[in-house]
Amino acid sequence: SVQSATITAEGFVKYDDTIGSEELRTVALAGTDSATYMARFSSGVTGDKEVTFNAIITSFEESAAVNEMATYSITLESTGAITESTVS
Repeated sequence: SVQSATITAEGFVKYDDTIGSEELRTVALAGTDSATYMARFSSGVTGDKEVTFNAIITSFEESAAVNEMATYSITLESTGAITESTVS
């Protein structure tokens, strides 16, 4: 069976950060994202299930209305197998 996943997330832009939206913006502006990111959905509680997969950035947008905080949205697409395991 074919497994695929899409993650869409939004957040506030902080222009003086060095990770988070700044890092994503740098990748998006370069247009050469060859990196693979690990997506992990987990409670972090030993014995609980977690889901992991590799993903690439397929979309990144920033926007802001007048006198409002800037926000960003990002979309990632899975690139391989989606695995379920137990948190240890």
